[in-house]
Amino acid sequence: MEIMLTRRCIILIIILTFLGCSEKPINRSTVIGKYVANHKLGTDTLELREDGIYTYYFKFPDGRELKNSNRWELEYKKKKTMITFDDFVFALPNYESRTKKPAFWIVEVERLWKKSRLCIDPDLYYYYEKRD
Repeated sequence: MEIMLTRRCIILIIILTFLGCSEKPINRSTVIGKYVANHKLGTDTLELREDGIYTYYFKFPDGRELKNSNRWELEYKKKKTMITFDDFVFALPNYESRTKKPAFWIVEVERLWKKSRLCIDPDLYYYYEKRD
């Protein structure tokens, strides 16, 4: 009886994992909205508007602010949903080399339990998570 219950639990976990990590293409309306970074290094937000314009806002702990706005585009590459940001500038501390010159930022849109997120740094587990 206990073995049967354990097997059912394992099967349920596998099914829920596949449901939460769907490979379906992500449409444009799904990515539009406000994203907030999960790090605690300052206020870090990114807003994607329907007209193809993004607004990036970073407030440093000392009160300084950086705001940048330009175009974004949704693309599908090798079964992945990607966003390209034109002239993006990171203000995150320790990313000084990225903050000096605006550049393209190409990032995959990840879906985790029906929440969209954009990875900033996979090693530090920093990402922007969409807020509804």
